Amino acid sequence: MVGMQTLVRPLRLALSTAKTQIKDSDKRKIWDSTWLEAIPNTKPQLIGIKHAALHQIVEEFLESQQVQTHLYSGSQGIDPDKLFKLTAGVLIAGKNDYREFAMCGTLLMQKYRRNFVDLSAGVTSAEKSVDGWKNLFLSNPHLQFWDVCDSFLCVFNHLVYITLRDGKRVRLKNKVKEWLQHSNPWLVRIAICHQNCNAVSSASASDFDSQLLFDSIKYVMVNHINNPGSSTNLHKYDPSYSAKISEAGMKKRKPDKWFLEKGIGWALRSYTHTNPKAVVDFLYENKKALQFSDFIVKQSLLYVTGGHTGNARGRHFDRMRECIGKQTQERIDVLWSGQEGVGRTFKGRKNKSSHAAERQQGQSEGLRGNSHTMKRKASDAQKA
Repeated sequence: MVGMQTLVRPLRLALSTAKTQIKDSDKRKIWDSTWLEAIPNTKPQLIGIKHAALHQIVEEFLESQQVQTHLYSGSQGIDPDKLFKLTAGVLIAGKNDYREFAMCGTLLMQKYRRNFVDLSAGVTSAEKSVDGWKNLFLSNPHLQFWDVCDSFLCVFNHLVYITLRDGKRVRLKNKVKEWLQHSNPWLVRIAICHQNCNAVSSASASDFDSQLLFDSIKYVMVNHINNPGSSTNLHKYDPSYSAKISEAGMKKRKPDKWFLEKGIGWALRSYTHTNPKAVVDFLYENKKALQFSDFIVKQSLLYVTGGHTGNARGRHFDRMRECIGKQTQERIDVLWSGQEGVGRTFKGRKNKSSHAAERQQGQSEGLRGNSHTMKRKASDAQKA
């Protein structure tokens, strides 16, 4: 049997070749490099390969004879255990090597998200696979970052909500609860957000368990975010991490807690695609009791309130507005404005007239583009 290092070697060679051939002008912008550099016991090298090129590298790797023999060694199609070993091998290879290994691993997750469980073995196979992924994340800190964990959501969703041979659908709530109760914030985040793909589409609405989402958020707020003794309120990274976070504009916010709050906001925001009223009601009725931060509320209602500018238009935004009645709109106004002691007024939400004024001012100064682009150009001009 071919060893994992030998199996992954062609992928390492392809990445090394891409590194020598890539031009600076062709590199993708690595906006999260500051965060990655703070991960302990790892020295990731970011090449900057764009997604399309990386996707092509992975496809060629999967088409190789060695990989095909490894995955399809039996007569029953892809072997879930061997698929997991291959994906894990690719992810682990990036610990002190190219970060693109992790990105390749996420592409494998997305491509084979339905194949990590042996449906003929049912619940037993699913639980075994969930435990395997749990051990993989816990034993490899360099995987505990959102580029990997958020890509794993689609896999986790198919592992904890499976179809048995008789057609019956089973949700492994015990495994979801187990991850929610864990001290590692990334496992908790995965347990909160794993239903996101079902929340955004009416076609998969029957697979979405809103009560599970709301109960999960309540548990995390009480036992993690608002619990001073929870390890999610501690810095588990090297001393330079706090400084790096400050440099990245995240001053005064604990990193683990921030990722959990961001995950809660993301999960609720996804649900607003199909049921904005339920999200608004949940936030309004639990704001004081669960002590939702303004950050969570803002992230949750981002689409309902018109995006970052407050004036976003489009099919999704218009559909949400059509689903919102008078009472729901009143609750949104209370949550957003900070009335009745529920929080401070959110800053930066502008109406159409203020954006029009910015554009007019920018055009008078010889600038072109939207308000954000013009601000950047004006700032660059001042520095020059």
